[in-house]
Amino acid sequence: MKKLFLNHLKELYDEIDSQISSSGIIKKSNMCGICFQCCLSLYRFPVSSLEIAFMKDRYPDSSHPSEFIIFLNGQLKKPDGSKAPCPYYKTDRCSVYDGRPMACRLYGLSPFRPLYDSCVFIDVKDKAHSIWRNLTPLFRRFIDLRFEYCEVNLERMQPVTITDFLDRGNIYLVRKSYEAAFNQFREAMRLNPADPSTYTYFGTFYEQTGQYEKALEAYNHTLSLDPLDYNTRIRTGFLLHGLQRYAEAEEHYRKALSIDPGNAQAWGNIGLICISTSRLAEAEEAYRKAIEIEPGNSIYHVCLGNVFYAGSDIERTIESMEKALSINPEDELAFLCLGSVYEKKGELEKSVASYNKYIEHSRDEERIKAIREKIQSLLALQKQV
Repeated sequence: MKKLFLNHLKELYDEIDSQISSSGIIKKSNMCGICFQCCLSLYRFPVSSLEIAFMKDRYPDSSHPSEFIIFLNGQLKKPDGSKAPCPYYKTDRCSVYDGRPMACRLYGLSPFRPLYDSCVFIDVKDKAHSIWRNLTPLFRRFIDLRFEYCEVNLERMQPVTITDFLDRGNIYLVRKSYEAAFNQFREAMRLNPADPSTYTYFGTFYEQTGQYEKALEAYNHTLSLDPLDYNTRIRTGFLLHGLQRYAEAEEHYRKALSIDPGNAQAWGNIGLICISTSRLAEAEEAYRKAIEIEPGNSIYHVCLGNVFYAGSDIERTIESMEKALSINPEDELAFLCLGSVYEKKGELEKSVASYNKYIEHSRDEERIKAIREKIQSLLALQKQV
């Protein structure tokens, strides 16, 4: 089983390295280590037991795995008490380059972090956003693999890094085992109280258990430690939006966009804020921005259609919903809106057909029940006509 995970991880590493190489960024092997930046900063980024197992498998004679774990947990120090670099850093090069973790492979490509002039990625910093987004699907596959490995080994393997504790806590959180989740997050904090991501996980815990002010406090703590964490900014904004603190929510979304101007989710969430505050023209602009970034995401076309619907622009509402369905033929929200639009137009047959399509694809039992009742009313109305 372990070998299977390691093989899958190698495939992902190879795909990512291939994409980076095809971009013409790195023309020589093992160039990293020149600037020393990642080798000193990696303790702030996630590395899991799966990746450490891969390093051990790739370099079985390496003498540093335990020291590397101490480094990852932010506890490896020089004699003078300052942070020590990665123990695999040897004479201006990485000694485990082919087996290096994902964070090492992608750090220099992050468009949101400053780089030293000697970084091999510095010359393509202006292209970093597009390269980063091209790698996003592979990175999501990596996260899924990491969680799956953690879940399979949940009862049989001791966590060793902060990331291990956070992943385990997240699994317990999904299972609604709240006490177990809290204990895992607390262990991560014990290892390194200055790790920003730990507070984001605590925020998720508090949010899921209805402790919203504590959640906001945790998210804000993350942002005080890492102001460039745009994902936590978006998460904070979404929570504030749910609490109807619209101005604060929008401020977080716009700060996220100042870090990552091409973030479709932030633009989409600003669109939601604008709808909630009756600013339809601004909502349309925000959703058009999101569509420009992710034209293949049907949800933004649905949202744009909802803006038109709120403004009583029926034809453009239908156009947006049909566009959404051309991208995702099973988008239940598009069918739901079309049902309402056709009902409003008096085209009852089309309305019933759209509502039935919604029922076919939706899992919202409460809303399905309401829509079934509406269909019966429309059918009764049809008979009268």
